[in-house]
Amino acid sequence: MQIETFDRVPIMIAEEPPSAHWNWHICAGSKSLRSAFKSMLLGEDSNPLKGRPHWLSLVFDEDISAAVTHFMNFTASNGKSTFETTLRYRNKIGSVVYILCRGQVSQRDANCQPAAMEGCFFDITSFVTREQELLQQNQQHQLILEGINAGIWTRNLTNGEEWWSEKLYVLLGFQPGEIEASYNNFFNKLLHPEDRQKVFRALKNQLNNRTSYLIDLRLRRKDGSYHWYEACGKAEFDEDGNTLRMVGSIIDRNLKINLQLQLEAKEDFLKATKKIAKVGGWNLDYESGKLFWTDEIYNIYEVPSDFDPDIHKLKSLYTEKSWQILQSAINEAITEKKEYDLELLAISGKGNLKWLRAIGKPLLDSKGNVYGLRGALQDINDQKAKELKLKESLSVIENQNNRLNNFAHIVSHNLGSHAGNIQSILSMIETAESGTEKQELLGYLNKTSEALNKTIGHLNEVVKIHTAVNLPKKTVQFQKVFDSVADILRIKINETQASINCSFSEAPQIEYLPAYLESIMLNLISNAIKYRHPERRPCITVSTFIIGSKTVLRVTDNGIGIDLDKNKDKLFGMYKTFHTNADAAGIGLFITKNQVEAMGGTISAESMPGCGATFLVNF
Repeated sequence: MQIETFDRVPIMIAEEPPSAHWNWHICAGSKSLRSAFKSMLLGEDSNPLKGRPHWLSLVFDEDISAAVTHFMNFTASNGKSTFETTLRYRNKIGSVVYILCRGQVSQRDANCQPAAMEGCFFDITSFVTREQELLQQNQQHQLILEGINAGIWTRNLTNGEEWWSEKLYVLLGFQPGEIEASYNNFFNKLLHPEDRQKVFRALKNQLNNRTSYLIDLRLRRKDGSYHWYEACGKAEFDEDGNTLRMVGSIIDRNLKINLQLQLEAKEDFLKATKKIAKVGGWNLDYESGKLFWTDEIYNIYEVPSDFDPDIHKLKSLYTEKSWQILQSAINEAITEKKEYDLELLAISGKGNLKWLRAIGKPLLDSKGNVYGLRGALQDINDQKAKELKLKESLSVIENQNNRLNNFAHIVSHNLGSHAGNIQSILSMIETAESGTEKQELLGYLNKTSEALNKTIGHLNEVVKIHTAVNLPKKTVQFQKVFDSVADILRIKINETQASINCSFSEAPQIEYLPAYLESIMLNLISNAIKYRHPERRPCITVSTFIIGSKTVLRVTDNGIGIDLDKNKDKLFGMYKTFHTNADAAGIGLFITKNQVEAMGGTISAESMPGCGATFLVNF
């Protein structure tokens, strides 16, 4: 700034704007304008101004009124202050020119009233234009800040001054100036403790790398609640790299971030639920044949994440029967717009068999045409295993109930018959007329008593079966059991010249009750010898193998066989015989079946009359 003096008029100006001097003799009414002012307004070749000057007509009317008001106030003060007003002119090309007019009393009359004034005109157009531009920019910045709902802060590190905008206070729920604008308040009182390290790292990175930062953080509002804000900032450095000041802003992002956090929580919950439920979604575009899977389906099929989903590749992921069922359902969904809900047996990428639930529905366009399919896939292997196990348990229970009914029938019928026979014989003995008759009746009584004891023995065997299952199991080698059975049956084998072959390489051992396994093998092999075909040498094969997770014992012979169409339902019944052999008692297969089922297994037979028989024991 500098002071220029025009006669006795001190004028404070900046950067020396264009100026012109003027004199006004109030009493004479004459005015004098320097040529510089005339040139400023009218150009170099303008004529001297007379009467109401032409230049005055160029002034905005409202500015003339304002100037008159300023002059009246000036004269009312007896001219003790400096007269100052701003006039807007239109120059020769029609542009608006801003003129600052300053002046003071230069001569007074006898009554000490202003008789003459002098002063200067200053062209301040460039300053006003620049001020308007800055004002417009400031308004634009203010609109932007209001539009983004931002609060501004600055921190001068050279003098320690700090400033927060009114909007920043409002965003935090405070009145402007209600709390001191300071870094200490921000960091220690407003910033969430869990976010302090985040802010510290952002500021450190900014100072070290001279980069701006943009982070999300939580600030404590006046009501004590924490809200989420987006904070950004930048530092200004001098030539030596010293920090001069820091500026930044905060924007309220509480609703957005909370919604985002809720969405992420729901997505995590949904992912966790899908993972627990083992459910994935899929979508098929019918025209392109493009198949889309969610991540969980890759886990269900046990295939790598880079596996390319393709409708044609699905065939390799299912058993032949399940693939035919699925393919038929997909075709019906496309052609007949039918939804499907299936339970299928799949073969995973790792070769594991597993049960899956496949759900699908057609997607229809506005015209009702199918343009794709959408559905879900769920791993129900554990559920299906429990279901199958339950069915198996129900089957076992049903079999046990049948055995109990059979047992009750044996007790009531067989024991009742023996008891009735004994009672009848005793009655006849009492009425016998001769000793010979009594002796004969005593023989009958003895045979009936032996039959009763035999029946009771068989019933005891059945009871023992269901009590022995609680005994500890042991690892039993099939070969050792077979060798023991062969020694027991050595005489029969030699007599009949039976050929017995064995193969236990596929399943050499099993966890089982040794006595039961020996009894089962003994009964099946002895029956194969007992019911040999009269026209051929007995040929018996004993082997083991694995189906799924089950060990299976197979005993095959070339004997007389069994007519299963007639005898299937009573094949394993007690005292049921199907041949005319004198030593057929009908108890061996009954005991074997009870032993197998008591241990949780099953036994079945395949046979035709004259073609031998095969017994399969699923342990």
